[in-house]
Amino acid sequence: MVTDSERGKYASPEGSPLIEYLSTFACFMLLLSVGCVGGFDSPALGILTGPDTPISVTGSDITMLAAVVGVGQTIAPTLTIFLGDKFGRKVGLLAIGIPIIIGWVCVANASVVSVLGVGRFLGGLSIGLGLTVTPIYLGEIASVKSRGALGTLVGTALNVGILFAYVAVPYLKMYTSAYVMLGIAAASVVSVLFVPESPYFLAMKGDVEGAEEALEKLRGKTDVAEELEIVKETVKKQSEALKKIGNKREDGTSETGPNKFDNFKDIFRVTANRRAYFINCLLLISLHTGGYTPFLVYGSMIFEAMNISVGKNVMTIVIGVLQLIFNVVATFVIDRQGRRPLIRASGMIVCFCAVAIGVYFYLIEYVNLDLSGYSDFMLVAIFGYMAAFNVGIMPVQLVVMSETFASEIKILATLIMGVTGGVLATFCLTMYMTIAVTMNWGHCMPFFGSAILISITTTLILKYLPETKGKTFNEIQRDLSV
Repeated sequence: MVTDSERGKYASPEGSPLIEYLSTFACFMLLLSVGCVGGFDSPALGILTGPDTPISVTGSDITMLAAVVGVGQTIAPTLTIFLGDKFGRKVGLLAIGIPIIIGWVCVANASVVSVLGVGRFLGGLSIGLGLTVTPIYLGEIASVKSRGALGTLVGTALNVGILFAYVAVPYLKMYTSAYVMLGIAAASVVSVLFVPESPYFLAMKGDVEGAEEALEKLRGKTDVAEELEIVKETVKKQSEALKKIGNKREDGTSETGPNKFDNFKDIFRVTANRRAYFINCLLLISLHTGGYTPFLVYGSMIFEAMNISVGKNVMTIVIGVLQLIFNVVATFVIDRQGRRPLIRASGMIVCFCAVAIGVYFYLIEYVNLDLSGYSDFMLVAIFGYMAAFNVGIMPVQLVVMSETFASEIKILATLIMGVTGGVLATFCLTMYMTIAVTMNWGHCMPFFGSAILISITTTLILKYLPETKGKTFNEIQRDLSV
């Protein structure tokens, strides 16, 4: 414990959330860089398939460049358990920037598809690391009253980065924009150097004094004894639960440290962990198979197929702006309306809009109707589609992942979720091109499939997800154990 003379070194008696907000902003900048990686594909693929392409590509090259990001995203979380649990959440945050920086160097100097593919693969690694480490860190440094709002900043930061890429790539061209985004990534890594370590991680490692000092910094208060006790109690209960499971193992061992891969089974043996895993899987399936990821990557191609009067580059930018606006809206409503109401509303809207877009493409591709005069009506469906994802499913998925997994197994659990997300993203991106283009079934079929899957997953999520708004980690774990 810190002594009375040391108490208040980083804090004032009345308290201030300044350090908490600055730490969140550092994560915001890091995730903005990750968002630039995600937003690069749509405009870049439009350039590569155009008449003025700087690199000669084939149809299979386009599929590879889109899918290889998902492959990197799948592999990246395996590094998280070594970085986040062994060296700390802060080291994990710093590690996100390394593949981003190297990846943009490759893209900026690519003269052949293979080098560009390496750059995109490294970008995928950064996405996988960013979407696993950052939500954990934000969930563990945020106060109860601001945890939901700060959690939604993950989605907001990603959307700012996506929007920036949507604007920069078409107008600055591919190579120049890569250098600009390289500079942003480097600046974000520097900002992360100044954030405090997670108090939950420090408590897990037995450094109670360090945990108290971190809480003092984050809360700006000289007395954080009450919250420190909550942190210690949470870590202790989770550790005891895992040790109790370990004592029942057939080999007779009782050691169950959070750094060991044999804790994999504990995720499925503890009721709360098993239910949290199932809920988060459903949310990931909703996000990827619901159509958000294919729309993000193949947006330019989809808009061109719709024959919308607005240019595809302009339309892509408009979508990026709307994603950002609605994600900011989510920041204000997620802690007022709760997680479950947002999932219910967004699931219904996404399902309806996916059916509308699917019918539109079906009439064009199978009935051969000329709907060019009515294409602008699809703007409403597209806007509703992306708005529902960015107000509901995406921010709720990120917040719930940080709230529902116990701290003792959070790194391992989010590693598994990161791999699952990468596999789903790769599968969906590959299948979209295969179904719509290679098999020539048209764009309607993927959207019809999305509507079916989103309706199923939304129903299951509402059945198993307890409301987590305004609850401590202990209360959430109790609800998940029922």
